[in-house]
Amino acid sequence: MPSWIRTVGLICMIALYFTACEDKGDKGTSNQPAKTTPKEDTKEKFSEDVLKKLAVLDLPDYKRTVDGQMAAGSVGPWYVTNQANASGIKIQAMVNVGNCPFKCIGFSKEVFEQKKRQLPEWMMMAKAHRENPKLVYEIGQAEVAGTKVLTVYVLSYVENTTASGTSRSGSHHLALYYNDGIRQLRVEMSGKGVFPKTEEELKTKITRAELMSSGSKVFEIFFKYF
Repeated sequence: MPSWIRTVGLICMIALYFTACEDKGDKGTSNQPAKTTPKEDTKEKFSEDVLKKLAVLDLPDYKRTVDGQMAAGSVGPWYVTNQANASGIKIQAMVNVGNCPFKCIGFSKEVFEQKKRQLPEWMMMAKAHRENPKLVYEIGQAEVAGTKVLTVYVLSYVENTTASGTSRSGSHHLALYYNDGIRQLRVEMSGKGVFPKTEEELKTKITRAELMSSGSKVFEIFFKYF
């Protein structure tokens, strides 16, 4: 399947997540600004021209590997670092930025905790990792570019040995989320080409601190457009 098709599918899934999961359970926990009139909401949304610019935005120290395709009012460019880290691994950044089709979900750690199994991180996770008793799947909060962001951190290593040999699978990434009630931004960071033979290797080829540091820099660049 062409990479742009996978990208569009991922954009739709993430963009719609910010709205489709809104329900009565969010009342009382949502920190969204009150809406006034449709005219004001329209004014605050990203214009198509801005989204087209964000779709091909160049980042310092990164190569853009996939241009953002417009889908569900959002774009999703992908990047990879020009330089590898000390372990010889480059970091991949997958960005989703745009307008929430309707109303964004409540932007709070409590809401994300309630809906943690409806997040893209869980929905796109392989069954073997979902069922891994040592799975690390954490919702957090941090300050980046002077604003609150919510973070989702995933770490899972699965090894299975049979008569045919040993199979290994690792999942290690960190996503930063933001929405202002009308527009949203998600930045997911992961190691590119990491094939770990142990859980320790998965954690150290690209560390959590590296993912957070790189993700913060990418987030800050896109956040300037909010």
